[in-house]
Amino acid sequence: LLVIAQQIQSDVLTCASHKYIAHQLAILYQCVGTFGEPLFEYKKSIETKFNEIKTACFTDSSGSPSTCRLPSHLSQWLWTLTHKLIQASISFHPDFTSQFKPLLYTARKECF
Repeated sequence: LLVIAQQIQSDVLTCASHKYIAHQLAILYQCVGTFGEPLFEYKKSIETKFNEIKTACFTDSSGSPSTCRLPSHLSQWLWTLTHKLIQASISFHPDFTSQFKPLLYTARKECF
């Protein structure tokens, strides 16, 4: 969850093309789903935006992905979603996150 959220957040800000964002969001959705109730609101949020993000990258008449840049409102939504998920990951119980301390340290540094 933490790693894919960080990757999407980075790609939204730095990649010239968002061609694979829908695929990454599908992976994030699966990760969020494994946590169940604590992250249910994020799962629903992804469900409401997924088709819009998916179709935003299909811009030519053949329906194939071209060099895709998400509209700014979708980029902002994705950044905000991933920021919240990173924060949620950081706040999980220490018994659960102790093995991920190096990643959590990096995430804290990047979020603040």
